[in-house]
Amino acid sequence: MSSERGRKLEMDAGKKASDAKKESPGYRFSFLFRRYFEDFKSYEYLDEQGQKHLRKVYTGRYYTPPFSKKHYALRKLVYALLFLAAAVLVGFAGTRFLEVNLFWGTVILSIFCVLGLCWVMIALFNYLIAPYTRTIGDQKTSTGMMIPACIWTVAALALAAVENAVYLVFRQQKTAEQLLCVVCYLAAAGLLFLLRELERRVKYLNHKADTKDWNIIRNFETAESEESGNETI
Repeated sequence: MSSERGRKLEMDAGKKASDAKKESPGYRFSFLFRRYFEDFKSYEYLDEQGQKHLRKVYTGRYYTPPFSKKHYALRKLVYALLFLAAAVLVGFAGTRFLEVNLFWGTVILSIFCVLGLCWVMIALFNYLIAPYTRTIGDQKTSTGMMIPACIWTVAALALAAVENAVYLVFRQQKTAEQLLCVVCYLAAAGLLFLLRELERRVKYLNHKADTKDWNIIRNFETAESEESGNETI
């Protein structure tokens, strides 16, 4: 009887939390929040003063790189240097006071290149702050975001290089600086492609989360709920 009462109290707590989320006007729009906390279980519990608290417990799978923490830190440094070098090259090519950089096609491609670099930067930042053992949310916002971001940015940079090269061929005025801009775009694309390949080839080890703590806390919550129910009766 007591176990049934505990399960009922737990279901009521979960229903109240779900109702509170549905009533919140911003919850349905918090896509990134729910994506990051994927496979987390939320539940309410009472402390010694009888106040309710919300706790999250991860019950999904963990992802761990197949190398040491020292290698992991070194890889973070390499990724950061590759990105910084690519950003410097793109910045150098895009800020030269040249006729090609004033062409409307170059301006549009430059916007896509900058947006792509911002996308890669966000993914790289998530990768740099991600722990050695990641949740599914950490994995998706770092590696899962970095790989497509890099390939799309590489495509934009390659198009910018081709556009600059075509403009250089069909214009009478040819300078070494214009040719250098083409080389910079190609080099930046190559660096980001290398970054993408280095991360794509990592085979992360994954294992289920240890639910022992979750079971202990859930049993504790059930016991507390039963005691509260007995006191009320």
